[in-house]
Amino acid sequence: MSRPESFAAPVELFDRPGGWYYAAVPASLCEPYYDLQDRGLIAVTATARANAASFTWPTSLLPLGDGSHFLALPAKARKRLHVDVGDTVEITFSIRQR
Repeated sequence: MSRPESFAAPVELFDRPGGWYYAAVPASLCEPYYDLQDRGLIAVTATARANAASFTWPTSLLPLGDGSHFLALPAKARKRLHVDVGDTVEITFSIRQR
């Protein structure tokens, strides 16, 4: 089991119809886990926090195609956290078994 990694990032939205909401993950936090990637995905358990609320879910860090990764923020998480594009979320993640 890995030690938890934490970062803060703004909520962003991919600029295309039906684009996902996400938080960009600092490359320095992903690099130690590159050997665990499966088709670019890094399996994690994530917790997002904002506005005195939190949301935890099993997910994956997804590749952006340029070597960096992002964490998709599902509607349930955004609703519970009361966040939208531009709001800052605190993210903690740890590696999980697929």
